[in-house]
Amino acid sequence: MPNPLNPKNPNRNPLDPHNNPINPTQNPIATPIHPPTKPPINPKTDPIAAMDARLRPQLNPATHLEEMFFHEVVVATVLGNFIMNHIADDPAFERPETFRHVRLLHANQSRLRNNYDELRRLQLARRLQARDPFLAAQDLDLIVATHTTRSGLRAKPLLFPPPATTTDAPAEPHTPITKPATPGRNAQCPCGSGRKFKHCCLNNPRLPQAA
Repeated sequence: MPNPLNPKNPNRNPLDPHNNPINPTQNPIATPIHPPTKPPINPKTDPIAAMDARLRPQLNPATHLEEMFFHEVVVATVLGNFIMNHIADDPAFERPETFRHVRLLHANQSRLRNNYDELRRLQLARRLQARDPFLAAQDLDLIVATHTTRSGLRAKPLLFPPPATTTDAPAEPHTPITKPATPGRNAQCPCGSGRKFKHCCLNNPRLPQAA
C-alpha cells in the first residue's frame, strides 16, 4: 500500500526528520521516531565532553548554578590532567618550564577545590530546602551562607539579625560642644585683679572662665 503522505517515497516517514524507514503494515503517523545514536566520545579529541560524561553521574548537578560550578570542575580537572602529563615528561625537572607547570598545577588545584566546595554547598542547601518547609521559603544563597561550610553542614546555623526598621520619631537636637574662651596673653585677666593675663593667672591650673 503506497504511503498517502509521501507517494514518491513510500518507504520513508514524512514526519520523521531523521528519515528512518517505516513499517508498511503500520500507520506512518503512529510510527515511533528513533533519533540517531550519538557516536562515542573520543577523550583525545574532546576531553572536556569525556570528563563531563565521567563526572556527571557522580556529582549530579540539578540547577543552573550547580551546572556552572560543575563545568568549572570539569574544565579544571581536564586542565590538571594536561599539566600533569607535561610534568611527567620531565621527571628530573631539567626543563625550566617544568617549574612553571608546577605553579600552574597548584593554582589549578586551588581553583578545582573552590568550585567543588561551592557545588557541594549548593547541593547541601538544596537538600535542606527539600526537607524543611521553613527553609524552602528562604533564598538559596542565604541558606548556603548560614547552614553550610566548605567542610559540610554547620553544627549551629548562623543567625542574621533582622533588618532595622525606620521610625518617624524626630531626632534629638544636636548640641555642639564649645570650648570656653581663653583670654589673650596681653588681655586683662578675668579674675578681676586688673593686671594682664600673662602676669596674673596664665599658669594657674584653675583658670576662671571669662564672663
